[in-house]
Amino acid sequence: PWVLSGGPGVERLRAATTAAFGDAARSRGKLYAFGHDAWLLAAALRARNGAEASTIRVDGATGRVSFDEYGRTRRELDWAQVRGGNARLLTAEP
Repeated sequence: PWVLSGGPGVERLRAATTAAFGDAARSRGKLYAFGHDAWLLAAALRARNGAEASTIRVDGATGRVSFDEYGRTRRELDWAQVRGGNARLLTAEP
């Protein structure tokens, strides 16, 4: 999936991976984004205080990530439009 949003957490992730790995971080951005989202899910699982896993939803680097009733990971991706070779995040507003 594209890494188009995710807020300040994603910007910190990009800065940290670039600082640690230089230009190699660019080609591995999706891998780091998946790891970031996995870490967010693990933290949410630890903090759930007995709630069902299916109630957990996090806004990750690769979209909104959650668990279904069977414990499988689900990802809702952001919509984007490609113009001139660049992906632009689509919002609900025109």
